[in-house]
Amino acid sequence: MSHQVHFSQSEKQENNVAVALGSNLGDSLSILENAIQILSKTPGITLNTYSSWYRTKPIGPKQPDYLNGCALLKVELTPQNC
Repeated sequence: MSHQVHFSQSEKQENNVAVALGSNLGDSLSILENAIQILSKTPGITLNTYSSWYRTKPIGPKQPDYLNGCALLKVELTPQNC
């Protein structure tokens, strides 16, 4: 038996979310900055803040360094309405 929860417009559920972001291919800085812009313009998502970008060494096979960061969001979306 499955249960579905439906929210009316006045019952929107907001969740605080932390999203890890990283890139090690192409122009990583542009890719990550673009991801932040897309998140900030997405209906149902409020970008609260994001970290500085940090360069880190990869673990495993030889590959380029990563550029990593984190974004803190308030999200009114559910997997069903994305």
